[in-house]
Amino acid sequence: MYSIPETAKAKYDPLNEHVLSEDFAHNYGTPITSKIDIHNGIVMVPTDRGLYEVHSQEGTITVVPSSQSRQFTLSSLLSTEFPELIWYVDRLITPGLSLLWGYAKSGKSILALHILVDIVLGRKVLGTLAVKQSSALFISLEDGGRRLKQRLQAAGAIGSDNLIIHTDWSRGTEGVRELELFLDVHPAIRVVVIDTLFLFSKLPDSNDYSSTISLMETLKRVADDRDICIIALHHSKKSGREDSTDITQTALGSTGIVSGPDHLLYLKRTPEGPTDAVLFFRSKDAEPAEIALTFDSTIQGWRYAGEADEMADTDERQEILELLRRNQGSMSTGDIADALRKKKAAVSNLLGRLVKKGAVRKLSYGIYTLPSGESCNPCNCETEGSKEVFHQDQETRTFTVSPLTQEVDAEESEGEDQAQVPLF
Repeated sequence: MYSIPETAKAKYDPLNEHVLSEDFAHNYGTPITSKIDIHNGIVMVPTDRGLYEVHSQEGTITVVPSSQSRQFTLSSLLSTEFPELIWYVDRLITPGLSLLWGYAKSGKSILALHILVDIVLGRKVLGTLAVKQSSALFISLEDGGRRLKQRLQAAGAIGSDNLIIHTDWSRGTEGVRELELFLDVHPAIRVVVIDTLFLFSKLPDSNDYSSTISLMETLKRVADDRDICIIALHHSKKSGREDSTDITQTALGSTGIVSGPDHLLYLKRTPEGPTDAVLFFRSKDAEPAEIALTFDSTIQGWRYAGEADEMADTDERQEILELLRRNQGSMSTGDIADALRKKKAAVSNLLGRLVKKGAVRKLSYGIYTLPSGESCNPCNCETEGSKEVFHQDQETRTFTVSPLTQEVDAEESEGEDQAQVPLF
């Protein structure tokens, strides 16, 4: 899939009133062969990309996409065949605007650099994810040449002219225009990384929704017009409150930062988990992913450690299974959350995944038990009316056992019946 730039200069033959198709095809990949009428100065020209307006001035024309070329009727939209998504990194990087963020020193710049090197060299990202080999641009406004060289050498990079690195770039509106011109001169570049978004944009206030959404829309337009990937690096909030059920709340600045991009990538360090970090991927166009990562000091970069839902929360899942065994019956999501002192939403998500794996059986809305035939290990329990008290790790926990006939709160969330993370 390809797209015309927002404006494109092409030579004009005043005698035959034709665009010189060879020139246009050479620069933008498609000819305009239809005779045009410039009597009124602005006309519609049919091309293989749709209708485009033509503005004549001093022997040249400017071809711009017409708003009519983006117009659909319900019937035409439903009958339109759109191409499959192109993955420059399987499951993670596809055309459009992406935002990659994490805490300072979390390793996001290293991750982005390694992704570009692997795309350019045709190597698997994180040692396992397939790539579509292409040229790339890295606008590095935080790290200079010396540091980048050291990181590239550690990553085992070999020489290639297909990765262009800039350690300085114009900022703000001028920087966007410079990026557009650079991409027009280097059409082979399909992936761009900007490190970081705020250094590039010179936004005076990251909490200003109007300014941030305008910035994201501008970068998205640059990506969409060329059908390329632009990945903007960003920082997390410093509050320390990270709710994995809504990663969008962790990004620094207004909601415009996370609502504008097509795709979100959140690198979360997990020092107390089974791996070093989890990379969350959320998209308006593709399936979500959560990939567990380990940091390899030999390459000073990240490696694939497995799927996060299979590796993370291992202790919590075991606690749920043990609790159901101890209870020797069924329990509601709320009861389990209270007993384990966990957030209800997090427990609901874990229960949903356990149901899909067959480790837990869902009896009714919000009520769970072990699968039929699963042995219930006896425990040192005492019964107090409708309550059960058991001893675990020298600590007594009390919870209410809801009977199956008890009405479940209608507002209770279900892990397998809803999206685990809100899509922005």
